[in-house]
Amino acid sequence: MPDKPIPEQDPITSKSYAAHYLIATVLLIITLFWALWDEAWGQRPWKAFQGEWRTRYSAFLNTARSKSQTSEKDIESNSDYTVLKKLGSIRTGKPRSSSPTGAESNLTSRNWKRRTTKSAMRRPK
Repeated sequence: MPDKPIPEQDPITSKSYAAHYLIATVLLIITLFWALWDEAWGQRPWKAFQGEWRTRYSAFLNTARSKSQTSEKDIESNSDYTVLKKLGSIRTGKPRSSSPTGAESNLTSRNWKRRTTKSAMRRPK
């Protein structure tokens, strides 16, 4: 089959489409940035309010934590609390520490979980 001759007015070889591609690329990039802006900030006007709320609520929680720590210290210094604490250590047979930490607290919590789950899993006869 013979090759067809190339016409002299062929748009692919006689004309450059670089400007068209440049304009399309710029429009697509502008559209991309507009879509990202709209997704992140344009449709969410409450983000500023959310940030303000977070700072105020964190400040409130910090003051509440300090108040609860002082009330906890007041309770621990109460004589009735120390009597109840001693009474609790007599019933269990081992002295209670004021705040168990580390492996000791993990071990006691694990044992407590085992005892409670085993007793809950037993079927009545």
